[in-house]
Order: sequence, then structure tokens, then C-alpha cells
Amino acid sequence: MTRGEIDQGLREVFADMFDKPQDSFTADTSPDTLSEWDSLGHIRLVAALEERFDLSIPPEDQVEMLTFDLIGDVLAEKLA
Repeated sequence: MTRGEIDQGLREVFADMFDKPQDSFTADTSPDTLSEWDSLGHIRLVAALEERFDLSIPPEDQVEMLTFDLIGDVLAEKLA
């Protein structure tokens, strides 16, 4: 899976989770820029990503997933 495909899948998950248009998410989207992305939102987001990309994300990686771009990095590493 290419990084572009990963980012597209991320946009789909983010749009579904946070009820916003796909194009409203940038590499810098984070809990600081998206009020709906709180601690519970993060847990729900991780679960949705695990389901969408059919993988398990260990807790040590989950704590690093602080921006849209960093989530893409973690997923790219797991899917390589």
C-alpha cells in the first residue's frame, strides 16, 4: 500500500469519525486543531484505524500518533 493510499484511507476514517469533509484534514491535524479529537476520540480513532487497515497498533505506537501525518507514518511502517 502506497503512502497516498494510506493517507486516503486516513481521510476516510477521520471524516467518518469526526463528521467533517475529507479535505478538511491536513498533515498537521492534531488534537490541538480538532476539538473532537480528545482522549476518548483517540481511542475510537485507533480502533477504527485497526479495523480499516486490518492491523493491531500497540500502545507504544498509539502514544506517538499525535498528528494526521504521524499516524500515516505509523501505518506506513506497520503496512510495509
